[in-house]
Amino acid sequence: MKILFYTNMYPTAEDTVKGLFVKNQLESLQKLGVEVEYLHLIVKNSKTDYIKSYFSLLKKIKNNNYDLIHAHYGFMGFIAALQFKVPFVLTLHGSDANIWWQKIFSSFASFFARKIIVTNKEHKEEFGNKAVLIPTGINSNVFFHVNQDEAKKKLGLKSNLKYIVFPSARKRRVKNYPLYHQVLNKLKEMDSSYEELLLEDKTPEEVNLCYNAAEALLLTSFSEGSPLVIREALLTKLPIFSLDVGDVSERIRNYENCFIIPNNVDIIVKKIYSFTLNEKRYAKNISNKNNFETLETNAQELINIYKFALK
Repeated sequence: MKILFYTNMYPTAEDTVKGLFVKNQLESLQKLGVEVEYLHLIVKNSKTDYIKSYFSLLKKIKNNNYDLIHAHYGFMGFIAALQFKVPFVLTLHGSDANIWWQKIFSSFASFFARKIIVTNKEHKEEFGNKAVLIPTGINSNVFFHVNQDEAKKKLGLKSNLKYIVFPSARKRRVKNYPLYHQVLNKLKEMDSSYEELLLEDKTPEEVNLCYNAAEALLLTSFSEGSPLVIREALLTKLPIFSLDVGDVSERIRNYENCFIIPNNVDIIVKKIYSFTLNEKRYAKNISNKNNFETLETNAQELINIYKFALK
């Protein structure tokens, strides 16, 4: 079985975090013996880049004997649907199934896809029998709890500051950095010990240390599917404050010290300030359920989908 990952999300030297879950997924499949290559569209001038990518895809297909294309993100599925030589499956990651103009392309792609992989129950219901629910797997060997002081020391952070994690890069608009920034500025006005901690230009190991060094994670995204950062943070016992997006409410339902918050700066500030006022607190699983998908189980589920799609 020879698979081509077709994606506009993949780590680069300039951004080592974006699309890391796609890279992890690819490598997990390779470990199980699947031959997988990837074609990464780096978007700089959106219109011309996407047009060029279509011809790059045709060239890649012509020069290789792929059994199946796995398109990550709705617009990549749209482009994959414009060629008829190789069948494809499509993964929708969140905004491409939520934001109206992106959803137009996703809906077109989903009509031609052999299977649609979604990351939360809402999208599974929306896309019907063709859709399969597979939240992105996490690497539990990388994300785990360590002592906060030790994590701060390894990262070179100040021991007396209270760090709040923003779980993405500032330039990703859908992650809504401006709201996070407003909250942190108001917290600093109340107490100068609060500080931003951004997950950009960091290795997975450094991201794990960031989770452990922080007081909390603040997710302010406009739209999400099943954000991987939530499950990673929970493995490190980091408290979470999140807008009601994707499947976050379901993920944190069985955890103490994790909260769904309204899209209101003053309310968010008040909640984080009161929560972090005294001693350090941790996210605590109050049930016996472990709802984390691993990279290995994720890869095996994908293989089953590929086999079904090629029948």
